Amino acid sequence: MRAPPRWNKARIEVEITADDSVVSVMVSDSGPGVSPDTQGRIFDRGFSTKSPAVVGGRGIGLSLVRRICEEHGGSVGVHYVDGACFTAVLAVTQPAEARNSATT
Repeated sequence: MRAPPRWNKARIEVEITADDSVVSVMVSDSGPGVSPDTQGRIFDRGFSTKSPAVVGGRGIGLSLVRRICEEHGGSVGVHYVDGACFTAVLAVTQPAEARNSATT
């Protein structure tokens, strides 16, 4: 199976880094990026850049990512680096057993 010509130079990269306090997941691609006026709304529930003719949910995925990150002491953001670049940061927490043994 061959990729359509517009995908010949498509690029998606995922980078995961971690230390004792946070895990960061960066996902970037070679697409057109996210326009500055859209960046402020892209994580809002219900916001979508898709045409209404496209079948499927609207504006749930990135909103859900933000909610999960924030509920776990983290954050998510987007900026432009030769395409869209999303970075999610999550706080590292110890399991309850490890916290209990560290305090006793």
